[in-house]
Amino acid sequence: MLDLSEKSSTSYIFYCFVMYYHQKDLVLQLGPSNFFTSTALGFSLYVSNTSNRSDGTLCFKDTDFNNGTIPAVFNVTCSVHGQYVIYYNERLPGVNYPDDYSDFAWNALCEVEVYGMFFAIKFLLCFK
Repeated sequence: MLDLSEKSSTSYIFYCFVMYYHQKDLVLQLGPSNFFTSTALGFSLYVSNTSNRSDGTLCFKDTDFNNGTIPAVFNVTCSVHGQYVIYYNERLPGVNYPDDYSDFAWNALCEVEVYGMFFAIKFLLCFK
């Protein structure tokens, strides 16, 4: 969740997923051979006036990406007013998900940029 500090008019949201998982000398690129790719599938983006996503506007819901098509860099146009930009993903018990989805939802965002009429905010959440 990204707090914009006040209600703002968002027009464009940019997300950069962690493109790889790095542990010692192991580097796994985002894609079918990387287990973490399947944990990001099905994500949603909301803009809300509260920290509760249910109070907000759904700007995007992934229903089409799979392990081979989810982009490392994702852009969405969402022209709504709100204070919070919320990234959300879940795996509910008893729900049948597509084969590419993992059994649990997990993700690491690398960079989030939010642009509005009178502002631009950039948050770097990881380092290379």
